[in-house]
Amino acid sequence: MFQFPKGSLTAPLTTAVARPIESSLTGSSSGDPDANAYIALLEGDGVSVSGAQKTAIDTFYVTGKSDGWYTKLKRFYFPVWNAAAPSARCLVSSTSGTFSGTISHNAGFVTGNGTNTHFDTGATPSAMGIVTGDALLLRGIHLDDDSVHDACGVAQSSSAQSLAMLNFQSGGDSYFRQPSNTTGVTMSGQGSYRGVYVGSSTATNARFLLKRTTSGTTVVSSTSNDTTAIYNQNPHFLARRLPTISNRTKGSEFAWGLGNGLTQAQAEECSLAIKTLWETVTGLTLA
Repeated sequence: MFQFPKGSLTAPLTTAVARPIESSLTGSSSGDPDANAYIALLEGDGVSVSGAQKTAIDTFYVTGKSDGWYTKLKRFYFPVWNAAAPSARCLVSSTSGTFSGTISHNAGFVTGNGTNTHFDTGATPSAMGIVTGDALLLRGIHLDDDSVHDACGVAQSSSAQSLAMLNFQSGGDSYFRQPSNTTGVTMSGQGSYRGVYVGSSTATNARFLLKRTTSGTTVVSSTSNDTTAIYNQNPHFLARRLPTISNRTKGSEFAWGLGNGLTQAQAEECSLAIKTLWETVTGLTLA
């Protein structure tokens, strides 16, 4: 390996040369400040974050802020770190949700057991600033098995979904229900559940569900008017928060988010950024 001849560089110059190299490799003193803060939290949790992973995280934040969808996110969780503490951290608020039950933490995703597992976001929709007609729910599905994915979000009752996206085993259907099931949107006949789902409502008469896979995106929408109020309990993932916790899933998932409504163009960009982040950080693919 090449080395500078002894004494050929003064100490100050050596330091000046080394600092930008170290910064570019580690991201320790450059890049988006929110990305740096999240990386510092991960490392504080004991995660060894590689240079490539740091770059991917930084790119996610920079892209989201440039495209305009980052400010719409109130909570975004990236449960890929093979441990509860780092996987429970929100990339937007720096708060943490809570895993309960026998969760399987893996390198790249988490898996529920369908019996006692769930993830509690720790805040109500109103506390997050999420209201009827201006709501977002997103979900990254890893396991291609339509028999294990079920409900997530929050709802006053099983027949009146108020902020919920469901994946059912019957017919390969996915639902985004906001404000309620009577005006929700349904994506039917899916051959695979793997993908990044973004459900968004930008008005009480404007909502859509977008699914991104390796091959592109599929979108279904509805303009039916509905002003049903969001049930003001903590939204859950790996389960759905009714008055009691229900619809626990055995699915494997890698991204969860809540926020204010995105336009379809923003949902396209956001879903692509999530896919890119996940594939770069984990080495896995949606294919």
